[in-house]
Amino acid sequence: MKVFMRLFRKIRGLRIRKKMAMLLLGSGFVFSLLVVLLLVPFFKWNLVTHLTAQQETLLRMVQGDIDGKLKLATNQLTNVAKIIPVDVVNDPAVAQSFLEDRIAIGALFDNGLLLLSPQGELIAETPRQLQRKVVDFSTFPFFRQVITAKETTISAPFRSTKDGHSVVVQVCAPVRDSAGQIVAVFSGGICLDGAVVAGVRNKIGANGYMYIYSYDRTILVHPDPSRVLQQDVPPGSNLLFDKALTGWDGTGYTVNSRGLETISSFKHLTMVPWVLGLNNPSDEALLPVKRAILIVIGVITLLSIVGMALVLLALRSVTMPLEKFSACLQQFDESPNSMRYLSVPESLAPEIRQLYDSFNSMLETQHEQQDNIVANAEMLQQRALELEREIVIRKQTEVELRKASRKCLATAVLLQTVCDNVPDLIWAKDLEHRYIFTNKANNDTLLFAKTADEPIGKTDDYFGQRILDNSTDKSNVYCFNKLCSQSDAAVLAGEQPMRFQECGYIYGKLICLDVYKAPLYNVDGELIGTVGSARVVTREKQLELETARLTRLYRILSEVNQYIVRAPQPVELFQFVCDTLLTSDIFSMAWVGVATEGETYKPIVAAGFSLEDLMDSSGCIYPGGDEGKIITEIDDHNYQQQLCHAGQTLYRLQPFTAAGSFLIKPVGADSAVLVLYAVDSALLTHADELQLIHDLVGNVAFALDVARQEFLQVQALEQLELAAMVFASSIEGVVITDANEKIISVNRAFCEITGYSEDEVVGKTPRLIKSEHHERDFYQTLWNAVSETGQWQGEIWNRRKNGEVYPEHLSIRCIYNENGEVSRYIGVFSDQSQVKESEAQLEYLEWHDPLTGLPNRRMLCGQLEQSIALAMRENQRVALLCLDLDNFKDINDSFGFVSGDALLVQMAQRLRNRIKSSDIVARLGGDEFIVILQSVERQEWITTMAEELLLLMEQPFTLDSGENVRLTTSIGITVYPDHGDNTMELLKKVDSALYLSKQRGRDQFAYYSEEMTAKAVARVELSNCLRHALEHNELSVFYQPQVDLHSGNIVGAEALMRWNNNKLGMVSPDRFIPLAEELGCIVSMGEWILRTVCQQGKMWLDAGRSPLRLAVNISVVQFYHADIVHTVAQILAETGYPARYLELEVTESLLMHKEQETVTRLQELHRLGVTLAMDDFGTGYSSLSYLKYFPLHVLKIDKSFIDDLPHGDADRKMVTAIIQMGQGLGMKLLAEGVESDEQLDYLKEIGCDLFQGYHCSRPIPAEEFIALLDRG
Repeated sequence: MKVFMRLFRKIRGLRIRKKMAMLLLGSGFVFSLLVVLLLVPFFKWNLVTHLTAQQETLLRMVQGDIDGKLKLATNQLTNVAKIIPVDVVNDPAVAQSFLEDRIAIGALFDNGLLLLSPQGELIAETPRQLQRKVVDFSTFPFFRQVITAKETTISAPFRSTKDGHSVVVQVCAPVRDSAGQIVAVFSGGICLDGAVVAGVRNKIGANGYMYIYSYDRTILVHPDPSRVLQQDVPPGSNLLFDKALTGWDGTGYTVNSRGLETISSFKHLTMVPWVLGLNNPSDEALLPVKRAILIVIGVITLLSIVGMALVLLALRSVTMPLEKFSACLQQFDESPNSMRYLSVPESLAPEIRQLYDSFNSMLETQHEQQDNIVANAEMLQQRALELEREIVIRKQTEVELRKASRKCLATAVLLQTVCDNVPDLIWAKDLEHRYIFTNKANNDTLLFAKTADEPIGKTDDYFGQRILDNSTDKSNVYCFNKLCSQSDAAVLAGEQPMRFQECGYIYGKLICLDVYKAPLYNVDGELIGTVGSARVVTREKQLELETARLTRLYRILSEVNQYIVRAPQPVELFQFVCDTLLTSDIFSMAWVGVATEGETYKPIVAAGFSLEDLMDSSGCIYPGGDEGKIITEIDDHNYQQQLCHAGQTLYRLQPFTAAGSFLIKPVGADSAVLVLYAVDSALLTHADELQLIHDLVGNVAFALDVARQEFLQVQALEQLELAAMVFASSIEGVVITDANEKIISVNRAFCEITGYSEDEVVGKTPRLIKSEHHERDFYQTLWNAVSETGQWQGEIWNRRKNGEVYPEHLSIRCIYNENGEVSRYIGVFSDQSQVKESEAQLEYLEWHDPLTGLPNRRMLCGQLEQSIALAMRENQRVALLCLDLDNFKDINDSFGFVSGDALLVQMAQRLRNRIKSSDIVARLGGDEFIVILQSVERQEWITTMAEELLLLMEQPFTLDSGENVRLTTSIGITVYPDHGDNTMELLKKVDSALYLSKQRGRDQFAYYSEEMTAKAVARVELSNCLRHALEHNELSVFYQPQVDLHSGNIVGAEALMRWNNNKLGMVSPDRFIPLAEELGCIVSMGEWILRTVCQQGKMWLDAGRSPLRLAVNISVVQFYHADIVHTVAQILAETGYPARYLELEVTESLLMHKEQETVTRLQELHRLGVTLAMDDFGTGYSSLSYLKYFPLHVLKIDKSFIDDLPHGDADRKMVTAIIQMGQGLGMKLLAEGVESDEQLDYLKEIGCDLFQGYHCSRPIPAEEFIALLDRG
């Protein structure tokens, strides 16, 4: 501090030239420093702003490019998934071809396309990888994601299983069938080091870069490959990185996870939960700012040096005259008396010359002041003499003032007396609002003072508090103390006279004052308080308020009337009335309600509150008459007793003191009620206000009546227009005549039906269209009915203009005038031509088959009855032949129902062409036809006809597709009177004969016999017992061992169902199995044997026995009728039996039925782990080319091929071929029905694997089978 003080003293001692030089040098340095300090942040801010805009623009472009490519790929994949056919999914080869044809979408997915099954198994892919290791994707997250979401998804990134192991995302879309079920998953892979994110790989300067990370902090794309799929940015290590994970997009300074300060930008992708980031090192980004700072500092330093040199030269010329002036002053100090002024040198600057002149002026002024001091001393002596004379005069004045004071006191008493007798309130107060004067009226009216002098020195608050303390009811007791204080303060603040209207309550009584107040000054003009007067104007104020209230009500009434002129809808009018009533602040709430049941009114419009506030209210009961009902003095204690439910709700919402209900009662329209609520009870008690409200309600009622009349008029007009429109556009003809039957008008339908134009018929009578179809009596009866009843309707035949006679349904009605006389006839008719044609068609269909045109069952029965009656009279026979196409269902399944119908038409035509005209052909339905041969003399004729019909049906049928198919026919025959004497009996027995024909092998005919009846009865009894076999525990399982030909060991067994009935005994499987399939019992029976076998096998395994493969036969009906896959899976789960030890046997005919569905179900069973075997191979008619598509493990050679081995040459070749084919397909071969050593040796020789048959054992119960195993 001392050093600074010494320095400061040295500076003060310097000459002015040096001080100015130092000042300018210091100022220049500070200025330069400030320029640098201001420019550096500006340059930095400007550069950062541009960098931020550039970085964010770059991120938006890259984000848009990535989102666009992902959206394009997602949409394309979804669209392709929607068009993938189900048959493509079911055939891997077709699916592979389908994917390879999708070149366009393949370009979008650089990691290839996949088609997966709903279980995650690979169906096809492109590009195809022959050495692919992963074919099951069921555990992959992207597959589980789309299966769960059931819509198109984009997976989380992961390492690809393909070569290179790139980071990829999978876009997956479900493939659905027509029922909406997922049948496959279509997926495409996008590499995150490919074209989709090519923009991310762009460099930012020398060391800047872009990268992508997910919401779980996983790095997805980064210039450093080692960081990809790593979560190496811990929370808190990069604040902006963390902030972006909360949804923030933007740019800012941050320190990244590697400790480097960067300018980082972040942008969220919209298609995936990823964040696009950009890191730009701040040292590199701000390098231009540092360079600019150095340049600025150099330039400013150079300019400062040059400027300082110039300034020093200028200071020298400026300070030189000042130094000369200083020398002159020094000379003046040395000889002040000898110099009256300084001499001014020539050639001085104006400022220096002015300095010389000012100094000389100061010297002159000093000399003048010295001269004045001498003169003033003489004046003071004279003033002292004058003061002595004034003291004498003041003493005389004091005597006169005492006399005047006594006179003023008398005047004050007189003034108090005068003011006390004035009715107006008069007062004066000091600056603290204390009374210094008040008259009697003020004391009595406002202050309630006890004595005249009591108010002096007290304030209004004092008297207000005293009145309040003396009152029992504290409401509306006193409020003038506050009003007076406020007005006094206003006058004192403005120092201007002011006028006030003050209204308040004293002891509950309303008092209104017209107040005048002015500032009070003393004789010196000093403000010392206020003075005022007031006049009581309570009555005038009440009249004024009442007038204003009435004026507002009149205005409301006027506005409502003006609105009524616009003819608004009732609800709009009600709302306007409520809103207008509240605009004047007279009422606080209002609503209008309409009448409902129970004399209640439901609010429909409201003002001052929302109708939702009354949602829980049931409405308002209106108890008043036409004059309305007024309720006043409502408070918190009585509102629940005085108000309805709606009123109580509104009171709790906004308290009020009065409520009024006014009935709006139009003459023709529905009544309503207007309900008003007011805070001031007087608003609903004055007669004038009530009258105006009643006028308002009356005007609203009148408006409702007018609106009702206008509505009725519009409705009537619309009805007339509608009637005219109906008349013109009716599809029924309408004709209007006068009382003389002259046509007045017709509609368009009349012209269209009859063919006559309106001009052609107007003025004529309806006889113009009369036909000759009816007799004269018909018309006479018609007009008699019209004359008696005024109307007639019925069917009549008329004639069109072209002469065509047509039926029509006519209705005639009379129109009467006010005298009851007929003034018009109206005829309405419709053309019945199409109805007649339809009736004829229906009658034809009632008796004929619609497909073939042959007689149907109903017509057949009638014709058969006639044929029987004719044969009875002529003592002849009638033959009934029932024809049924064999395997016709295969035609419908293979070629469709259209082709099947075409074949039936051809068959009907063949039968028509073959029989005699006297014979009859009919179709019963489906593929069953009946031929009735009449007048049969010998039975040989019937046999010959049956044989000819069989040959006729064997000829090829040509389908619509051009293909020829051959079918055989089965024929059942009954003969009258040999097999029955009535229609129903013959039809019943011919059906039995047809069944016999089919049982014998089809493509033949059979006559009915009594033996057939006995078989049918036995079949019915067998069916009844079979239906209850399962519940009666009559079924059991027998096991026939299956032996390994090479080892001789029993390796399995076929489970066979046996039925032992209490009444029928042991029933052969050949009898009850086909019947069970026909009855549908086979489903429950098959499930029972499957569960029983699995339980038995599990018991044997638990007992420690060696595993055996147990085979169970699956019926065709069971395979297709029930969910066989679910059933097998459930039974295996329930019993715990291993699936690999269960073998399911299916027949060859099952495999050839519904091939695609069969393959699908067999594959599902194969996936369960069970073994599949084909039973009775070689006995069907299948194509061996289909065999490779079925996931079979075992072929069972039928017993019919084994019986003649080894001697039958054909059987040897057949069995050898079957074994070679099975071995080529990788299947096990099992021979059935092996009974001799020769057969066994031959089978072993040709390579058969297994056998079963009586050579080992017959089918035996489980206990005997275990014993057989134990014997070895």
